[in-house]
Amino acid sequence: MIRELYADLVLLNGKVITVDGENSVARAVAAKDGRILKVGRVSVVKKTIGSETEVIDAEGLTVLPGLIDSHMHPGNYGVFWVRGVRCGPDVDSMDELLERIRAKTDATPEGRWILGYTLDDVKLGRYPTRRELDGVTPRNPLYIQRRDGHIGVANSLALRAAGIGRGTPDPPHGKIDRDGDGEPTGVLRESAKDLVSKMLPPYSVDEYVKGLRHVNDEFLSLGLTTVHASMTDSKEFKALQTLRRKGELRLRYCVHASGREDGMLEALIAAGVQTPFGDEWIKITEVEWVFDTSTSGRTAAYYKPYVGEPDNYGILLYDQEDITDRVKRAHRAGIRVGLDGIGDRGID
Repeated sequence: MIRELYADLVLLNGKVITVDGENSVARAVAAKDGRILKVGRVSVVKKTIGSETEVIDAEGLTVLPGLIDSHMHPGNYGVFWVRGVRCGPDVDSMDELLERIRAKTDATPEGRWILGYTLDDVKLGRYPTRRELDGVTPRNPLYIQRRDGHIGVANSLALRAAGIGRGTPDPPHGKIDRDGDGEPTGVLRESAKDLVSKMLPPYSVDEYVKGLRHVNDEFLSLGLTTVHASMTDSKEFKALQTLRRKGELRLRYCVHASGREDGMLEALIAAGVQTPFGDEWIKITEVEWVFDTSTSGRTAAYYKPYVGEPDNYGILLYDQEDITDRVKRAHRAGIRVGLDGIGDRGID
């Protein structure tokens, strides 16, 4: 065998899960230029070893193909990591949460927005109150996003900046939680959270690039080699292309273009894009809308009310006529559609 055909990497003496038609398990595998060169018995795979081949004895360990995550938000996770303070799920008490926010506040200039992310109210037993947040962020507007991305919590300065007060009506497809006196508690569900989150300084492409580098490292450490990037906006898409040009992408991305971003669907149609579009590293596979939301956050749309909340049947984010029109336009253009349906009413 000529030198150019020798493997770059060979794993021997493992339990190689092939995921072939028979679900067979091999003992060794060889790779060349990022692709499988040979898989099978140790004696057969050893023939691909050259002088520069990296050889690893798996010592009986299981060797899996790269894992594929079918739905995640790597861009959002990345920019939150760059800009925000982590509020869960590795937070065990309300005191610990408030202390993290206080430390972030102490390091932030007065008046600048503070962003929190991955709040886990289930683990904590409740949401932080507006007054608790005011106590640790008295000079900065604060917005914290729940782990599912469908609910936010804001302090008084953030509510004031968004024009949310006692007399503010619930926006279409959203809900402002209120206390017994009718005052906002700071908990904002679905489109209500957007009243505050849109006040945050917009993320830059550079922030997406920096954040995606971080999350790619984390994903690879977990065995993920391909991800479906849900609700990808134009800046995240530009960041993915930047990393690709720099040779730093490292993961394969199936892009679910955000139907929520104004002009996204129209731009894809105008450009004549039909899905799938791209290559093995960045591929637009669909345009996506989230129209039904979170069961754990009690906003997913059901026919029966949530336990303990007899008036809460969840929230739909689009009217039927609106979402039907969007879907039909995408289909007519040859663009695959992704729709997030959670509750039985939402799915119907």
